[in-house]
Amino acid sequence: MQIERALAPRIGIVADDLTSAADGASPFVERGLPAFVGLGNCPQLSADVISMDTESRNLDEAGAWEVTRDATLALCHAELLYKTIDSTLRGNIEIEIAAAFKNSQRGRLVIAPAFPEAGRTTSNGVQLVNGVPVAQTVYSNDPVHPAKTSRVADLVDCIAADIVVLDADTQDDLNQQVAAIPDKRDVLWVGSPGIAKALAACISGHDRSPVLPPTVSSVLVVVGSANPISQNQAQRLHGLRAVKCLCAPNTNFRKSSSVLKTLIDDAEREIRTGQYDAVIATGGETMHALLQRIDVNKFSLDCELEPGFPLGKAICKSGLKALFVAMKAGGFGGSNTLRNAVMRLLGLTILEVERN
Repeated sequence: MQIERALAPRIGIVADDLTSAADGASPFVERGLPAFVGLGNCPQLSADVISMDTESRNLDEAGAWEVTRDATLALCHAELLYKTIDSTLRGNIEIEIAAAFKNSQRGRLVIAPAFPEAGRTTSNGVQLVNGVPVAQTVYSNDPVHPAKTSRVADLVDCIAADIVVLDADTQDDLNQQVAAIPDKRDVLWVGSPGIAKALAACISGHDRSPVLPPTVSSVLVVVGSANPISQNQAQRLHGLRAVKCLCAPNTNFRKSSSVLKTLIDDAEREIRTGQYDAVIATGGETMHALLQRIDVNKFSLDCELEPGFPLGKAICKSGLKALFVAMKAGGFGGSNTLRNAVMRLLGLTILEVERN
């Protein structure tokens, strides 16, 4: 893809899917820095934080290298350059880290995939999910992007450079380690939202008062992930008014393009009715495809519904009204994560739901 160079933002983020692009930028938004997320492009505007979704998780290695290289070159003049990876070590991680580092104009690489708030920690260089090595969990059976290793060093062993792997059991632990690393501008930072939070805590800015999600009248939920966690979360929406949920089939087989297309067709029809003020999607590929369908190529970020669950606002060029958009990874969150997010957007309390 052809990408113009960005206007030297303070924070440049290269992500392999849309949820990573959004939740990687969210900690900086909490520090009061304006942020925009671009879908396959680099937003040509002045913003403190620019995050790019290369949509490379489903590409082959050659394609993943190319788009990661182009995105990194577009953002390499940022003060801090951050390459996101999935906290369960899925995707074209090795090839993308190599492409990003080669084109980053940085001399060192620090990798920290820990995201303690989501139960993902790193101990002795091994990535754990709720205390279990990730390659021994359900993520090793992912039909599209299986976790092939639990050793973080395996992801960077092809790079001849000054590399630091950070262990972390808590966010405070990760914050302290990142803060102690000198000359942060000469580092390519690699990790999940945990390292984004640690970097955000280091930069100059100001803690702002918590931004409350807007209150909307109706919400469309689009579940494109076959992960059992998302499927269970969708079932917990039953009984809520002013919400409609569309789900891809619950299957362990590789999700075909026809399944995603059918889901996006259905979602687009619902959005074009004009009755929804907000759209929530699980799975970055799902939200990316939906936003492209309604002619959105960038959106701003406003706040998080919960850590790792960002909310923003998209302006549709095709004449549709502006939409609030929220997204999360398919395997992220507890059983009530989607339900709680919808209730917050609708301005409902548990008592009100029980009464109705």
